[in-house]
Amino acid sequence: MSKTKRLPRPVRRGRKRFAVFVAVYFVVAVAGLQMRGESNRYEYFPFSAWPLFCITPTGDRPDYGVRFREGTRWTYLEESELPHAHSIEAYHLLQAIGRAGVKRDRERQNRLVRQLRGRYLRGLPEGTQVQVVRRRFDPLERYRTGVIDFEEPILSFTRSEPR
Repeated sequence: MSKTKRLPRPVRRGRKRFAVFVAVYFVVAVAGLQMRGESNRYEYFPFSAWPLFCITPTGDRPDYGVRFREGTRWTYLEESELPHAHSIEAYHLLQAIGRAGVKRDRERQNRLVRQLRGRYLRGLPEGTQVQVVRRRFDPLERYRTGVIDFEEPILSFTRSEPR
């Protein structure tokens, strides 16, 4: 009868600790998903697909942007050379202006437009016509060709100094 050699005590403890860590990690992760109410019920962390590429972007969700008239053509804020026009803060500010317009919250919308004028539209000449527009587009198609499927102005104003 051959006798198998037992592993040393520190190795056995390490294996037990690792098994307990993995079990606790999994239980905490699943409980966290349940508490947050994740909509991806078909995926359970850590046994899931990486969600960055599993959702294909579509033009179903409205996006809000600002355009202003330069001569005879309209230029979008994100396509301009104005300072800070490409910042994520500008994008979130525009989305908040659009949501306030949809909810008909004029007080909030006016406050946000004042922020927009003060932060991002300072480089425009006085009297420039500016519009906040609701638009829908396929992000990949817009990146390739610049085509916007639908746009409608929801707010118009002229560039003036912020009050």
